Amino acid sequence: MTNCDTVAIRDPNARDPYPTRSCLCGYRIDDGCGQVFYSLNQIDRRHDCSVVKALRNHITFPSFELLYDITDPTESLEIYFKPERVEPLRHFAFLIQVARDISLMRPGIFGYSQFGEPVKVYFYHDKGNTPKTFSWSDFQKLGSTLVILYPVRKTFTDGQIGIRQENLNSCFIFKSNIHNLESEAQKLLDSKDAKFTNKNTQCFNCSVEKETLLRCSKCKLALYCSTECQKKSWATHHKSLCSQFDILLRLAVLPRIEQFQKEFNFDRNDSNCFLSDYIFSEKFVNTS
Repeated sequence: MTNCDTVAIRDPNARDPYPTRSCLCGYRIDDGCGQVFYSLNQIDRRHDCSVVKALRNHITFPSFELLYDITDPTESLEIYFKPERVEPLRHFAFLIQVARDISLMRPGIFGYSQFGEPVKVYFYHDKGNTPKTFSWSDFQKLGSTLVILYPVRKTFTDGQIGIRQENLNSCFIFKSNIHNLESEAQKLLDSKDAKFTNKNTQCFNCSVEKETLLRCSKCKLALYCSTECQKKSWATHHKSLCSQFDILLRLAVLPRIEQFQKEFNFDRNDSNCFLSDYIFSEKFVNTS
């Protein structure tokens, strides 16, 4: 890829491509020439991010270039793993919008990160092992979003750089594109923040604030000011994500897990607690 190429994620609901973008904190990905240069009045934002907007913190939801490089650990920033790579140093998840199925000898997908980087993922799992949190047929649903917990980069024998994924249980596929995920995840976070601060919550469809809102009877999380708004939301966004809203909320709170510690029971000190066992559970959040 040259610095003249335009990498884009296509939003299925829009005519124009979803363009390459930088993080809201100022971090930007490699320009294609192999390095990002920072002037004297700019800060290297690769190591830190203060963004709390849903799924937009580039440390918790990183670009492909920031992932630990298992092929050449000396070139990797020690943000996610130490060189011995035993346990991750923090919770993080990588998002890829599926563009096409590239399965041949092994299952695989080609897609784009939320920063617009082209990424290939190949699954090197044990034969006979089937995924519990998604289906191989989900790779055919273009525009869906694959989420991988704690992935690493690897240079394959043919020279391609991608993700070699062995643990199927640390993967999940949302039935929506990244653009919609971010929008719906932000509504979930805003709803929780309103509860913490005793403020009125906004309708998930029209954004009007009311003291009392209707709650989706299925996910128990989406809130609406009227049945009309609920029907509109169901037709445009909520139908595809309703059964996955619990998982989306758990993912969205990762940059602020200290704030949500009691509600979601995250435990950083338990080395045996693998986040995927909890974040990808089918149990609904206790919203009482």
